[in-house]
Amino acid sequence: MNEEVFIIYADILILINFVLDFICLFISGKLLSKRSGLLRMFFASLFGAGYSLVYYLLYPIDWFYMLPLHIIAAFIICKISFRLLTFKEAAKTVVIYILSSALLGGILNAVYGITGRFSDGIYTEISAPSLIIISVLSTLVALAYSLLCKKRVTAKSMHADIYLDTEPISVNLLVDSGNMATEPFSSLPVIILCSQIMPPPLNEPSIDTSPVPLRVIPVKSSTGSSVLLGFIPKKVILRPLFQKEKTIEAAVAIDTKTADFATYDGLLPGSLCI
Repeated sequence: MNEEVFIIYADILILINFVLDFICLFISGKLLSKRSGLLRMFFASLFGAGYSLVYYLLYPIDWFYMLPLHIIAAFIICKISFRLLTFKEAAKTVVIYILSSALLGGILNAVYGITGRFSDGIYTEISAPSLIIISVLSTLVALAYSLLCKKRVTAKSMHADIYLDTEPISVNLLVDSGNMATEPFSSLPVIILCSQIMPPPLNEPSIDTSPVPLRVIPVKSSTGSSVLLGFIPKKVILRPLFQKEKTIEAAVAIDTKTADFATYDGLLPGSLCI
């Protein structure tokens, strides 16, 4: 009996998946306004590329066994690349990453299927130039879509870096038009942050142990009214999606009672987005 034999070149397979995973992480970060260092994305893509060998090592295996492994692998890849604090945030990031992968994979399957180079789940021939061209086109399609949705995205959330000293606290903020709070002495608008994203001991703010001078800040937002401890950071940099970053002046209030704000790290006054 004649059996069809496929030869899998592990180095080429790993290289292809490394490139695609890196692009998918880049797209996911842009869509979610998440910041990730190149080194973190490199190791996340390297893990994803290594995982691509699992399918062939376990072949043949039913899809309902592979699906949980794929989801777990996607979570690990996103966890390596991005800072994920809550289950909702992790789930949203994994979904966007999977959709980005599906976009790239779908385009590759369509192109190579039409040319007869994709059969029974196997790419029978992939040239480096065609892979680069298709990957670039796929990236442009995804970024073009996110650009069309820019106003909706930036109106809802924004990434920011808050500096206590030389190292920033990177946060994703929900724009809250109802946040009209100002710091009493400086009259600066107030960014409200969840305490869990603050470095110790500011995650449990106390005037006696705080590394920065704390002040009492009365706040009123869409979530209610309260009196919180806060501080004036050295600087705050807003990083809108597809727009130039800008440095703003603002106070920060630390909320110890709220775990998250609809999966976001804090509330950004709408006046600071103008």
